[in-house]
Amino acid sequence: MKNLALIWLLCFAHAFQAQDSNARYQLDWKSNLSYNSSGIDRHLTDAFFYGGHIDSLITAKSLSQLHSRNFWGMNLESSLRLTLPNQYLIQGGIYNYTGINFSKDAFGLTFLGNASYMADTALLSGTKFQSTSFSKLGIGRVIDSLGSTICFNLVALHADSYGTIYGGSIYQDPLIDSISLDVNAHVRTSKMSLFTGVGFAIDLDYRFVSADEERQLPFQIVLQNIGVAKSFQPMQSYQVDSSLLYTGFSLQQFSAQGPTALLTSLLDSLGIHSKHTSGWVLLPGMMQFSKTIDPKMPQRLQAYYGAKMYLRSTYIPCIYAGLDTRMANGFHLGIGASYGGFGGLRLQAYSQLQFKQWSLGLHTDNALMHNGASLYAHLKCGF
Repeated sequence: MKNLALIWLLCFAHAFQAQDSNARYQLDWKSNLSYNSSGIDRHLTDAFFYGGHIDSLITAKSLSQLHSRNFWGMNLESSLRLTLPNQYLIQGGIYNYTGINFSKDAFGLTFLGNASYMADTALLSGTKFQSTSFSKLGIGRVIDSLGSTICFNLVALHADSYGTIYGGSIYQDPLIDSISLDVNAHVRTSKMSLFTGVGFAIDLDYRFVSADEERQLPFQIVLQNIGVAKSFQPMQSYQVDSSLLYTGFSLQQFSAQGPTALLTSLLDSLGIHSKHTSGWVLLPGMMQFSKTIDPKMPQRLQAYYGAKMYLRSTYIPCIYAGLDTRMANGFHLGIGASYGGFGGLRLQAYSQLQFKQWSLGLHTDNALMHNGASLYAHLKCGF
């Protein structure tokens, strides 16, 4: 890792050399906050983010929308890029990916309690949680006349957590005096700090046009945050594989053994094994292929479409398509639809305003705010 950092610093210094004073700088700022679910009502999520009361109506509405397999997730990004006159560029950003797969019964147990499953079995199989937070600082270069770029980044890992229930069920006795638990699960987590680990990632933005000479259509392939990170310390890992009939502890047991001994006995009964594992983390890289729009084309209407995915099993590959309209010179509006990601069918909308040396774009993947919300902002200026 020390050799990697040295190479990166040498390249960083080279980026400032041999600048052309007649050329321009360009500054790009991107920000994105989006969260969505395949069934959980948006007001329930908002209560966690902004505070508020979660009443039974919101919980019941969410439960009625759920299927056997459900998704909830959030993406957070804020990044800044400076393109130098010699076509080198410097960039930095902070990112978070959080995704959850869960069964309908897992949601019911969490928000309604086990009493609602009295004399019934709650199925937990397939429940999965993935969350990674990191920041990066990198250098790169514009590699062709269409604006394609490649960047190499140093990554600072802030936190990483992973958990999955391979197979699991809970049965509540009708007398509510015992619980039967059958579970096979694995949890791994790192410490959360500003600098938990270090890694490396590559960004590629490759742009090209179709080979059709009559009408050349613009396309784009984006690879973002493709890389790995290594935690400075081994991660804590827990493995659970057991069947248990739990009836609780008596007052005599609590008095005689004490809470520490009882907790140790419970963990042993549950078959929970703890150990330290390797701290390597695969970053939540994003891959996207899209047909974009060309603002220089004479047509007022242009179609756009594409697909994207993250290197996470809690994310469904997302497809989208829409129509862009040039309302006036330098002003575009677009509307479309997307499906996948963390939710179902959603309405897209965006606006793009360009004036001389700067442009501002606003975009949402969920214009109707169905089970979530999203807002993308992109500000670009030359000087």
